[in-house]
Amino acid sequence: MTKPFQCTQCGQCCHDLNIPLTAKESIDWISGGNQVKVLVEAIPWSEETLQVNELLNRKKQITFASLSGSLSIRVQVTFLGYFLGACPNLDAQLNCRIYEDRPLTCRIYPFEMNPHIALEPNNKLCPDEAWSLPKTTTRSIHQVPLQISIIDAETDQHIQTLFTQNTTDLAVKELLCLSLGISTASLSNDGYLFHHVNQNELRSQLQSLLSNTLNTTQKRGIQDWLIVSQNNSTRSDLTQIGGRTAALSELTSQEEYLHFQ
Repeated sequence: MTKPFQCTQCGQCCHDLNIPLTAKESIDWISGGNQVKVLVEAIPWSEETLQVNELLNRKKQITFASLSGSLSIRVQVTFLGYFLGACPNLDAQLNCRIYEDRPLTCRIYPFEMNPHIALEPNNKLCPDEAWSLPKTTTRSIHQVPLQISIIDAETDQHIQTLFTQNTTDLAVKELLCLSLGISTASLSNDGYLFHHVNQNELRSQLQSLLSNTLNTTQKRGIQDWLIVSQNNSTRSDLTQIGGRTAALSELTSQEEYLHFQ
């Protein structure tokens, strides 16, 4: 049976990327001489609409509860392996040198890491010939989502494994932010705030937290987060509902902000 997607090894998905990594994958990525940055997003949170939204239910499981001033938020921390140009693990023939140990994100692409997000082949970097169905294929909301209808069992298992690992890493991520003094976040769907930290310290902290189960289960206080936005009206709105905000001018040289257009 012909698979709906077959990689052509064009290498387009292995260039100029930020690859989401688990905590363990981040250690391996840094140990291989590569760079990891920390993306932190804040989501103003109300439990009132949670039960009727599957996307939010899933989001809750990979974020931790906290505060920005008096505003209840959930914080999502993502470790990103990043590079300009070709992936450092790609050889001249566009073969992956760590293929058997490549990150889960690489194993999942071009499928979505969240099954509740619609798969749009036309938005992927893969060429037309990689798909055995037209890239313009669409499904209405009343039909079975495209990804669910065509995904293979192995990739589906990778998606489930990544989700499970992201929930397992939650305590590590929260304690890592405390230990590294990370207390600023972007507003979800407004922009990205990346923290560039010392790579040796990041690896050391991750190794320590992953190996010490006591530290990752201990009771910890609620951190007070600053939410960063370049939009004055967004900051004003957040302040009015109790949040603490910061403008781009208040960022340090170790913080990088990308605003959504």
